[in-house]
Amino acid sequence: MILAKGIIVLSYLLTDDQKNDKILENKVVGFIVQILKQASISEDGLSRRHGMSVLEVLRGIHNLSINDNNKEQIVTSGALPILVEIMKKSRETGEVLETLMIIWRLSFLNQIFSKIISEPDLINGDCRPHVMISYQWDSQSTMLKVKESLKEAGFKVWMDVENISGSTLEAMSLAIENAAVVLIGMSKKYKESPNCRSEAEYAYKLRKSVVPLRLEPRYVPDGWLGIIVGTRLYFDFTSPRDYDHVMTNLLRELGSRGRLFDTVDSSRGTVRQVTSNKKSVDLDKQWTTEQLRTWLDSCHFTAANERHVFILS
Repeated sequence: MILAKGIIVLSYLLTDDQKNDKILENKVVGFIVQILKQASISEDGLSRRHGMSVLEVLRGIHNLSINDNNKEQIVTSGALPILVEIMKKSRETGEVLETLMIIWRLSFLNQIFSKIISEPDLINGDCRPHVMISYQWDSQSTMLKVKESLKEAGFKVWMDVENISGSTLEAMSLAIENAAVVLIGMSKKYKESPNCRSEAEYAYKLRKSVVPLRLEPRYVPDGWLGIIVGTRLYFDFTSPRDYDHVMTNLLRELGSRGRLFDTVDSSRGTVRQVTSNKKSVDLDKQWTTEQLRTWLDSCHFTAANERHVFILS
């Protein structure tokens, strides 16, 4: 306990270079996160056992999160759900802004960024069009890999292994209607499947953008599938060795369709894109509260209510 409190206090005194060199043990970071949790659930925002307020612990975590190794440990220790709760419930603007700055800094690691955009209460992207994956069950392993690659690249993805609820037909129709683009996993079994045909034909009827993926070696679509695919460029995922190259081309083809965020280039320390506007951010820059508000406005972040819950508009 003394070590954890000492680290928090020390973080206020270190320069940025010194903070960047300060790599903490997992148990120390975990203990600091637990102090934050205890303070955040108390009525007065104070961990009486440790004598620290929510804001004090948040500032300590923010200071320590400049180090990439610490970033990973902060998230691994379960900080994200706690930060989300603070943003949802805190009435203190200082706490919310400090929390947002922590999340912003954590997002510069790609593996953390994908977790951040997966937090349903942190990023409100339900109203945004998604990429729908239409496939036949035998191709599920390949399409699950495609789905994960898309999510890591910042796309909102709909795939029936996790999205269907209630009526299957109703769920499928809504998925197609709300899709920015539909990926069709072409194979002989896909063409022979009545359900797959219904999905593809409904997407065609609604004039949805369709991107065909070849999942069976040397397969050439004909019949109704050939009509829907037409002369569109297809992406061949039949060779595991070529997966990365083909996925890169697919991402280029999709562009911003169905995308929530661009991924983060942690080596440069900049966010390449937040929403649809190009917004580069200098990680080393020390921002004032007013500068942070200006950046939030430019990226279409708004306060959802008097509790200062920030959502993506």
